[in-house]
Amino acid sequence: MKTSFFRCAALACCSLFVHLAAAQDDPQALVDKAIAAHGGAEKIARMNRVHSRAEGTIDVLPGQPAMPFVGESWRMDGDSKMTITIRVQGIKMVVTDAVHGDTQWRQLQGRTQELSKEEVAEIQESRYVDRLAKLSFLRDDAIELTTLAESKIGDKPALGILAKSQGRRDVKLYFDKESGLLAKVEHPALDLLSGKEVAEELVLSDYQDKDGLKYAMRSALYRDGKKIMDGKVTELKFVDKLDQAIFARP
Repeated sequence: MKTSFFRCAALACCSLFVHLAAAQDDPQALVDKAIAAHGGAEKIARMNRVHSRAEGTIDVLPGQPAMPFVGESWRMDGDSKMTITIRVQGIKMVVTDAVHGDTQWRQLQGRTQELSKEEVAEIQESRYVDRLAKLSFLRDDAIELTTLAESKIGDKPALGILAKSQGRRDVKLYFDKESGLLAKVEHPALDLLSGKEVAEELVLSDYQDKDGLKYAMRSALYRDGKKIMDGKVTELKFVDKLDQAIFARP
């Protein structure tokens, strides 16, 4: 498309505009553009094997101010683990969530807890959304894609697609119109505190180049329009292998 952009002939320019319009109407073309913008499918696959650290604030307790947090996460293909450390009314709290094969577990203050059926189901939904956000999964024939009306994220225009899959909630993904980078992921989610379904939006920004991959270093999470998390990645490392003991249930 860059080559087409720099053609000077009027006929070539007309062809370019027709091509751009068609690409915006074709959800698969939008996905392919996004994959290329992030560095290509091979680079994107590296996000399945990564160790990272982050910090920010989280606001989930009614009547309490937003709390600072630090987090550390590990991902190795289908296995994942995240540890969050926060301070609640001056008390240090450490929470770990992990998925290891077909096993999901949580540890709070050093004590491993059983997860409810609702929590397990929500983890599975979250993993599905995460796979969609990795973009290559959107090429799966089982995912039905349709285009969404052009919108704005902040002050920038964005193009979106709706992803449907049997047995899963609908997910909307919005890409920066100019760069093709993923800018927002929107989907229904279950608020485990209230037991009610909410509209969840993850807004991504501050993309930086990491070993040829464009990676969002900042993110903000909203539920029903209220910001509940604001964070930034402070350390990111792609790995070839992680010790499976990291993910094993204590």
